[in-house]
Amino acid sequence: MEIKRPASADCSNENNTITMSHPSIETETPYLPSEILFNIINHLSEDKPTLCSLSLVSRSINTTITPLLWSTLRLSPF
Repeated sequence: MEIKRPASADCSNENNTITMSHPSIETETPYLPSEILFNIINHLSEDKPTLCSLSLVSRSINTTITPLLWSTLRLSPF
């Protein structure tokens, strides 16, 4: 990622250039052993916002985490 900023103090969007390179679609996702993944998920089991964010990492992680996110349903009056 390359970020170029002007020499002046002006930081408006017109003067900033942000260039991001994207990895090739053919790049393989690194393998994470399931034991390590389960330990991470177990450690975060009470932190629902973090689990929700983690579920967006990959389909396999999402498949594992989604049941945990929906395991408890809390209803409250309006």
